[in-house]
Amino acid sequence: MINFDILNSILAFDFSQMRKKINLRGDACATDEALLSFLNLFSDFYSQCTTKPTKAELAEYERLIQLITECVNTSEVSYYSGKYIAEGETPEMAAEMASLQALQNFNGISIRMQYWAAGEKWGDSIRNPELHSPLIKKMKIWSNWCRPTSPTTYFFDNEGEHPAEAAEASRKLSF
Repeated sequence: MINFDILNSILAFDFSQMRKKINLRGDACATDEALLSFLNLFSDFYSQCTTKPTKAELAEYERLIQLITECVNTSEVSYYSGKYIAEGETPEMAAEMASLQALQNFNGISIRMQYWAAGEKWGDSIRNPELHSPLIKKMKIWSNWCRPTSPTTYFFDNEGEHPAEAAEASRKLSF
């Protein structure tokens, strides 16, 4: 039986901490404590699963992941709205621009995590790379379990494009 209390702990997470630290480039990224806590909570969740979850467990996972995505979006849109206003945008324009930063679904979290984990200087490695790589692999596995149409679905999910449609479109464009 999977312990979903770990994902519930992530729901209680203060996502504003993922943009509290200003690195040497002037970019906002996660505090070390927040980043490590976030990575460890997800690692703890995924490490308890050695076999494919049941349909009921996958449904609960998807429900909680959707809620986590909403928490991330609320925090990120708030951060970017404030950033754009500070840069001189009107509140209306800042809100519109900030809304574009919202994740379409949880599959985009792996990219967002790279920004949260940004190093101090341009070209530096992300912080805690030893936790990121296995975590991203496990996220992809779970994503494929939730939507098993194709092993590449994970990569197309953000745009809503199905891999077969993409392949067909690619063939039609061949000259």
